[in-house]
Amino acid sequence: MSLMLTSVWVVPLLIAWAWRSRQAATASAWLLRIAFAGFGAWAIWFGLYVHEGEPAGIFFWKPTLLYWTLATIAIIAPMLSWTAPAKIIVGAYFALSSREWRWINRGFAIACMLLGAVNLLVASMTSYRNWVDFKFSCLTILLFIGLFRLNFVWLPLIVDLSFHLYRRTVVAYRYVSQLLRTP
Repeated sequence: MSLMLTSVWVVPLLIAWAWRSRQAATASAWLLRIAFAGFGAWAIWFGLYVHEGEPAGIFFWKPTLLYWTLATIAIIAPMLSWTAPAKIIVGAYFALSSREWRWINRGFAIACMLLGAVNLLVASMTSYRNWVDFKFSCLTILLFIGLFRLNFVWLPLIVDLSFHLYRRTVVAYRYVSQLLRTP
């Protein structure tokens, strides 16, 4: 039975490893992988193999530990001149400068610290059921809104680019029309 349970989570990991991109991972990416692997191993170990479950009192701390670990990585990695972890988490979909990624990374670290603190605050002030509802609804939605907001960082850039291209188009049109005018 234990072998079957282990294969349930090992086989998808092996498939994901085979499908991984072939480019070298940065030190920040490795640090994030180690953190996620540690939290995943914790969940699998106590979920499948330890019959007593997790140590008492850790249940309310798990989301906070995850958020604060992400915040710590987001703060420490740039200090070591590594890639901004926010760039790895969000993906390199955005062609931003290193300075812009540093600011996004700082915002990500602050958001993770606040989400961890809010989790502890709600856990200490409400019932277990209300905390679970908060954890699965509010924390998830707040994280989604934060990442969704990141997409709108582009909005001012797109507007500036549109105005710039429009001005250049008008100038090009005037130049071409002057060339085509008959004397």
